[in-house]
Amino acid sequence: MYKYVFKRSPLKGDFLNTLCKRGDGMYRWWCKYRYTIKGVLFPLICFQFVRTLLLPNPFDVMLLFLFFLAYLGFLLEFY
Repeated sequence: MYKYVFKRSPLKGDFLNTLCKRGDGMYRWWCKYRYTIKGVLFPLICFQFVRTLLLPNPFDVMLLFLFFLAYLGFLLEFY
């Protein structure tokens, strides 16, 4: 029914965009909210960075690292 044409690598987001056009349940939800999640993630990173500076512990450092990796994935259009 749908023709899948990749002009770039699937790692650049085309694969998810193609799935979003199909309208499958979870992918449709992800396409609807991924930009909102990206917008909320940056203030969370800033808050977590300040918290890590004031009260450093291994959990805070790991959480900051995971937030950073998630945001980097959004910037590189991996998600």
